[in-house]
Amino acid sequence: MQKICGGSISKKRKQQEHYKDSWQWSIKRDKAIELLTEIYPYLLVPEKHYRAKLIVKEYKQVTMRNGKYNEEALKRKLDFEDRFLKFDANY
Repeated sequence: MQKICGGSISKKRKQQEHYKDSWQWSIKRDKAIELLTEIYPYLLVPEKHYRAKLIVKEYKQVTMRNGKYNEEALKRKLDFEDRFLKFDANY
């Protein structure tokens, strides 16, 4: 996945000595949205499909890069978060 999509891989610390080694792959913002754009039509779990589609279509418009929101922008961001967390099976 890293060769195809980029991102970074980090080794995770074992929580217990008898656990196997594990790694975490991470991509952020534009690369993550690009990947979701490619895969969301194939997601079979309705809630995951809904959330991925919502991120692809709206995330960049409601999320400020500097984290500073005026009143209107904050209202749009909170509305987005509400819709993200409250899955509607009839979307």
